[in-house]
Parts: sequence; C-alpha cells; structure tokens
Amino acid sequence: MRMGVMQTTTTNPVTLRRWIWFSFAGWLIGLVVMLIFADFASNFKLDISWIGTSMAAGLGFMQWLALRKYAHVTLRWFWFTILGTGSAYLFFNLLYLGLISIPAFGKLKSEAGMEFIIPLASTVGGFLTGWLQQRFILHQYTPNSRRWMWANCLGWFLCSTCITVYLTLAGNFHFHHYPAGKALNTIMVLSGGVILGWTTGKTLIPLVKGK
Repeated sequence: MRMGVMQTTTTNPVTLRRWIWFSFAGWLIGLVVMLIFADFASNFKLDISWIGTSMAAGLGFMQWLALRKYAHVTLRWFWFTILGTGSAYLFFNLLYLGLISIPAFGKLKSEAGMEFIIPLASTVGGFLTGWLQQRFILHQYTPNSRRWMWANCLGWFLCSTCITVYLTLAGNFHFHHYPAGKALNTIMVLSGGVILGWTTGKTLIPLVKGK
C-alpha cells in the first residue's frame, strides 16, 4: 500500500459527522460501563483509574468501528486507547493515593484538590494514546501523522476540562437542586464525546485521506 492513502469502501466513508457520532456513542458506552462498576472500583480506591479506563474502552471501541474498513486499522486501535489513557489515569490515581511521591504534585493536590487531576490525566493519556496510534498505525499512511498525537491530546484536554470546570461550578452553585440544573448537568457530561469527536476528527479525517 502506498504512503498517504488509506483504502476505503464507498459504503463506509469516514466523515467528520460519522466520527463525531461514533465518538459520542463511545463516550456514552464508557459512561455506562463506568457507572456500572463504579462501586467495585471504589472498593479498591481506583476511582480515578476506572474513569479513564472505562471511557477509553468505550471510545476506543467505537473509534475502531468507524475506522475498521480501512486497511490495517485493527483492534490495536482499541487496545492502544485503553493502554495509553488507562495507564495515565492509573499513574495519577496512585499519585493521588500517595503510593507514588512527587513533591510538586502534593502541593497542587492540596491547593486545587481533585478537580485538576482528571484534566491532567486526560491530557497525558490523550498524548500517550495518540503517540501509540500514530507510531504503530497511522504513520504508515502519511508523513503528517504526528499531528494526531497533538490533536488527540487537545481533544481529551478540552472535553475533560470543560466538564470538570462546569461540574465544579454547578456543585458550588447547587445546580443539582433544580430540574433544569440536573438536565444541564447531563447534557454537559454527554457533550464530552462531541467535543472530543469534533476536535480529533478535524485532524484525523484529512489524515486518513492522505492529506
């Protein structure tokens, strides 16, 4: 296969709209899986790790479904998503528990609390995942594939930061006491998949077309 072109079928084109829908579906699946096993993960104090792993599993699987008609985009995409994002969340989970010691992190933890951990873990995980997917999958199709690392990193950062900031403000102002507030909370949480899908899709779609 020549560099720069991924072979597609006419019945399964990867468009930005399709990518966003599949990312949203993956986000939703991840949320459901996370909630189902949340208590189990909490028993082992792996709440943070489980958030990242479950969301990565849902997103990785649905993204793979969107890309599977392309040559050589196998289930490795799914496993790389879990490995990259899950390992970052596990690292910060252990850091939060004090099982790994970094002085600067302890100061941030005491000043910013839990709110900064999710965006930080998401950003690192997004970069690691993007690197794995670029290094072992996308690089064979286009020399511009390194853009994917930064796009995936940015996508995870934006979706996690927007949701975290909103939920923090919603908690401070007790939005959950009002029906409209509960509805808005749900919409904002679900919007993560759309934000991630749009941000990453703007880079990925040209890449898979060899641009």
